[in-house]
Amino acid sequence: MPTGTVTNNNVAYVSNQSLGQLHIIDISAAKLVKTLDICPVPQPPAVSPDGTKVFVSCGDNTVRIVSTNSNTEIANIPVGIDPGKAIASNTHAYVSNVSSNDVSVIDTATSTVVATIAVGLNPTTGVFGTGDQYNSFNNNLYVPNRNAGSISVISTSSNTVIATIIPGQSQMSEAALAPILSSVGPL
Repeated sequence: MPTGTVTNNNVAYVSNQSLGQLHIIDISAAKLVKTLDICPVPQPPAVSPDGTKVFVSCGDNTVRIVSTNSNTEIANIPVGIDPGKAIASNTHAYVSNVSSNDVSVIDTATSTVVATIAVGLNPTTGVFGTGDQYNSFNNNLYVPNRNAGSISVISTSSNTVIATIIPGQSQMSEAALAPILSSVGPL
């Protein structure tokens, strides 16, 4: 069963949890280019902002990195227990590990875990904080903690929790951030 898709330069990467595969599709030609037997229970993939790598969290507590140039697996990285969908910057990938209640930080140049950050109960995929509509930066990662009713705010420069937001909900499942509009032109 397909579970998630990410696109990059007219190519779609589709995870298939039932078969443990990653399908690579040429969007223009509407044609399957390649199928990788990637891992057990692959989560929806994520692509690096520079488009060179695709990250797939797996049911065997690993993250697989696929090169978009060769469409081959280039790394297999152990992470925490029950990793969810990764989120990536050009230098790091962040993976919320649902059952170990932490976030693994992967250096994308060395394909190694450089930090494990304790967060709340059952974290889900985080989102990056952004600047205004003209400047985008990844200073903070906001990670909803599903069964803690909180959001952990992680500094991506220090890889530490710098705040915990408790919005008053007993369960959190998703996070989204709206950009800050610093100026508005004539209407």
